Amino acid sequence: MVERGTEGGGTANAVRKAARLLAALSDAGPQGMELKDIGQACGLPKSTTHRLLGALCDEGLAARVPRTRRYSHVWRAPRHETIGAFHPAERLAQSRWWRSAVASLPVREHDAFFLLVHADDRAVCVDACFGRRVIPSLTRGIGGHVPLGVGSGATILLSLCEDQAVEAIVSRNFNAPARGAVRREVETARRDGYVMDMGTWIAGVGGVAVSVPTGTPGFGLALGAAFYTNEHSVGSVETLGLRMREVASSVVF
Repeated sequence: MVERGTEGGGTANAVRKAARLLAALSDAGPQGMELKDIGQACGLPKSTTHRLLGALCDEGLAARVPRTRRYSHVWRAPRHETIGAFHPAERLAQSRWWRSAVASLPVREHDAFFLLVHADDRAVCVDACFGRRVIPSLTRGIGGHVPLGVGSGATILLSLCEDQAVEAIVSRNFNAPARGAVRREVETARRDGYVMDMGTWIAGVGGVAVSVPTGTPGFGLALGAAFYTNEHSVGSVETLGLRMREVASSVVF
């Protein structure tokens, strides 16, 4: 007989603590939490919190927020099922070329950039580059995903699909009242080569995205940006979209 708190019970207790920690990080969102705040929220001593965080980071379930002392929950998609090692998105993310490319764009200090790939009915984030702090985003970082049509990056990916596929995806992902607006966004994306919003999905946070030509049929890839709407005008976002389109067209796989 295994007593509570020993052997199997001890393992279960550790799992519960890790689950509480992940729940706290999830509630904190992409801004994350500092070590002491995580411990207080979970009722755990600093040493236990530090040990569990280290294990979660090793497993890719948590990560240090760049240039801060905070940690955040890493949202993971089932990438092994849909995105292979030779997918153009993986090759571009691994090359890090795109990070130097976005440095030439007319950005503000808090702007963030994302690589998104079409996987089933979703847009999956495969790489991200943040500014001075982690800005809220729909995918919430690498491994996160949103339905196609939700946000600028997912909409530009939807626009790359054939008309029949667009109709099927829109019908699955949206209720009837929202479908007309999504179809209009797809038409705009195809006409302009980019799509933008000024806080439609997240209050105070806008987005703009362009497609990245891969030369590989069936592999949709997008370069997206997120920004605070009080740091950009509509005109500056349009300019950013046009420059992103130029940068994306110069990618060589």
